[in-house]
Amino acid sequence: MKLLIPLFSLICLSSALMSVAQSAVIHREDIEWLDTRVFDGRGTKLPRVLLVGDSICLGYFGKVQALLQGKASMAYLATSKAIPDPAYLEEVKTLLDEYKFDVIHFNNGLHGMDYTEREYERHFPNLIKLFRKMQPQAKLIWANSTTWRESAPNLDQFHPNNDRVIARNRIADQIVSKDGIPIDDLYRLVADHPEWKANDGVHFNDQGYSALADQVAEYVLKALKER
Repeated sequence: MKLLIPLFSLICLSSALMSVAQSAVIHREDIEWLDTRVFDGRGTKLPRVLLVGDSICLGYFGKVQALLQGKASMAYLATSKAIPDPAYLEEVKTLLDEYKFDVIHFNNGLHGMDYTEREYERHFPNLIKLFRKMQPQAKLIWANSTTWRESAPNLDQFHPNNDRVIARNRIADQIVSKDGIPIDDLYRLVADHPEWKANDGVHFNDQGYSALADQVAEYVLKALKER
């Protein structure tokens, strides 16, 4: 009978370790990248604004910067990492260690399709906790993810992954709403405008990025006035 106790314990420990290992699986894409830039790095009298996102963020950043010229000093962090990837928080943390921001406009959701929506939901609050801990003075703005359409010439049709974009937006919107963070609904802005899409069905043409930039700048200006 004494032999059964350690054997049972071993089975439980083994089961627990398997569960941890399964939850710690890291998925990477064929090409991983990180692009970040801080303007006025030596100092500025203007409030600092950080845009966090992916290649969509890169597409509208320059236009937002132009719209906020003389009103804010801009920075961006764009990455292929998804929220469930532990390296994602490390990338964000590195920039937050270096600079203090008055407004942080952030998005994540189009990358990391190998992660489930349950994993996305479980890890999403960690990003907010990181912002709250390291930048308690910053006004936060959540930007939900934009549409995923079929590639040209079928831009009028949604790609099957668009259902997952909607699901992740719903998850994120619910979490940030409970935390009192305003939502910049970029999905709704572009949902009925396939003519704004680039041929790959994910990115945007100049008209699309201009529309996105106008709305992002509007939300950032509002947050700056509320400081």
